[in-house]
Amino acid sequence: MSSNDLSQSSSSHVEVLKLLSLAEESPPLSTATILKFLSWKQDPARAAARIKCHSAWRKNSPGSTFDLNINTNERLKKMVKEGILLKTNVVAASGSPVLLVRLRKNDMISDNRTPEHCAELFMYMLEHSLDDPLVQKNGITVVHDASDIQRKNINKKIPKIMLPMVINTFPMKIKNILIINASLWVRVFMRAVLFLLPKKFHADRVRFCTTKEQLNEFGLDYDTLPGVMMEDGKEAEMVGFSMEEFISDCVRRDIHRTGQLKECADLIFTDEATDESK
Repeated sequence: MSSNDLSQSSSSHVEVLKLLSLAEESPPLSTATILKFLSWKQDPARAAARIKCHSAWRKNSPGSTFDLNINTNERLKKMVKEGILLKTNVVAASGSPVLLVRLRKNDMISDNRTPEHCAELFMYMLEHSLDDPLVQKNGITVVHDASDIQRKNINKKIPKIMLPMVINTFPMKIKNILIINASLWVRVFMRAVLFLLPKKFHADRVRFCTTKEQLNEFGLDYDTLPGVMMEDGKEAEMVGFSMEEFISDCVRRDIHRTGQLKECADLIFTDEATDESK
C-alpha cells in the first residue's frame, strides 16, 4: 500500500468515527473492523451507515447469541469439520474467491440441529472469509452445489434468519450466487427463497447453472472445482485443501483475531441511522 493509500485510509477511518457519533460510554471500535466496512464501500458515510445497521442486527436478532469461536463452541466446530461451507482456493473471473456450499452434509435431524445453529455456521464462515484481504477487495462468489439435497438438510427458517444478517448489514461484496446440480424441487425451493432477496440482487447476481458452459462464463471450470459432486456420484478431490489444517488455522485465528464484527454489538450511538445502500 502506497503512502497516499495509507493517508486516504487513515482519513476515511477518522471520518467514519465522526459519522458514527459514538457515545462517551461506548466501547471503542477497532481500526481493523472499520477497515472491513471501508473495504466494502470506500465512502465513509455508507460504511458508517452499514456499521450501525450491523450493530442493530447484532443486538436485535438471533445473532446476539452467536458464539463464533470454535475454541468454545464444540457444536460449531463439528459443523465446520463437516464441510457444509468451505472457502476454497479457487478464484472466479471477478477476482473473488469461491465459497462452496454443500447442504447435503447438513443433517438437521440426527444432530438435533436448529436453523439458528445453521445461521451461526454461515456467519462464522462469512466472517472467517472476510479476514482474507482478497475477499475484502473483490468480494466472494458463492457456488451452491445442490446435489443430493434432502428435506432433512434444509429448513425454511434458515434463509429467514440468514438473509437479514447479510443483505444490507454485512460488509461483504457478494459477486454472484451460482446454483449447480439442483433438482426440480430444490429449484422450486430456492426460487421461493429468492423472493426474500431484493429484486435487483437476485436478478443481477443469482444464476442457476445447468451446464458446465454456463459456469465457464464466471471463469470457473466445473471439472476442477474441489468438493463438488461429479457425474460418477463421487465428490471431486479437495486439491490443495486439508480440513485438518483449516481447523488448526481456525483455532489460531479465533484465539488471536482482531477486528471481529461482534464489536459492533456493544456500540452505543448518540443518534440513529439506516443503511440506504443496496
